[in-house]
Amino acid sequence: MNDFLPTVSIVIPTYNSHNILALCLKNIRNQDYPQDKIEIIIIDGGSKDNTLEIAKKYSVDKICYNPLVVEEFGRALGIDLASHDLIAFIDQDNLLVCSDWIKKMVAPFQDSEIVGSEPLFYSYRRTDPAIVRYCGLIGGDDPFHVYLGYYDRFCYFTNKWTDTPVIQTDTNDYLKIHLLCSKKIPTMGANGFIVRQNNLHKINYRPFIHTDIIFDLVNLGNSTFAKVRVGIIHLHANSILEFMRKKIRRAQRYNPKLRKYNNLSLKDPKLSLFVLRTLLLLTALDVAKGYRQKPDIAWLLHPFICFLALSTYATKTIMTIVHL
Repeated sequence: MNDFLPTVSIVIPTYNSHNILALCLKNIRNQDYPQDKIEIIIIDGGSKDNTLEIAKKYSVDKICYNPLVVEEFGRALGIDLASHDLIAFIDQDNLLVCSDWIKKMVAPFQDSEIVGSEPLFYSYRRTDPAIVRYCGLIGGDDPFHVYLGYYDRFCYFTNKWTDTPVIQTDTNDYLKIHLLCSKKIPTMGANGFIVRQNNLHKINYRPFIHTDIIFDLVNLGNSTFAKVRVGIIHLHANSILEFMRKKIRRAQRYNPKLRKYNNLSLKDPKLSLFVLRTLLLLTALDVAKGYRQKPDIAWLLHPFICFLALSTYATKTIMTIVHL
């Protein structure tokens, strides 16, 4: 692994992130990886705090202004500026869990079939807020997608990283994944996703909606990825209230007409099952399963977060129908 050290461009969209960006950049600068092979690109949406001062303190290589603010357009700008073999998408609220994280994540690219790699787990620290630990336990910030089967990180009550059909081979350090069909893909492509730059430039990556990126890559025949046995910390929110606000903003911004790939169907029987499980509090059974696998009192949030997700998406659907 030490002999295979490709160059890596790290794209980080930012906006008013002074309270977490320093730790993110410190993690990157402390990597056991040649710093001359790492290019850090900050795409900032016009921060009004000292985000850019922190970026300069850690000697980032390129800083670009994102007039559209949102990260989907910021990542596209970062791709335009990237000059290295691989492009890594790390968010401002991501923390790398070990000093050899980059080495582990780029190792699968020795296999010419693999177009992208991604951490298998969401990790967390015991001192992190309960909502951060909960998201790490279920493998994402949305139990709705877990129950529909379109998650992409290991979930401790399903004991799987996805329910979508894939062929996978265990190589010890990572799972070599072959996605069978672009109509059913996991929600890959964010929070530590690394991809070959030459493959990325063959598709339209503007805006960078991560599921659309995977959809387009698979449609071009680039359907082999690696799920590396390493984690990444995603500091979703400091409190349940902040988490709720983010969920509501995401639901308000969501527009299926702007997406090439949409895994949500109101006719999906799994959707009805999710509604029943949530309303009848059967999600408590999954709390018990998960707690047995990885004990943490953060599991107690699960029924509440399920209800929050259901009510948020139901409200969005009703409003969309009313405005048709």
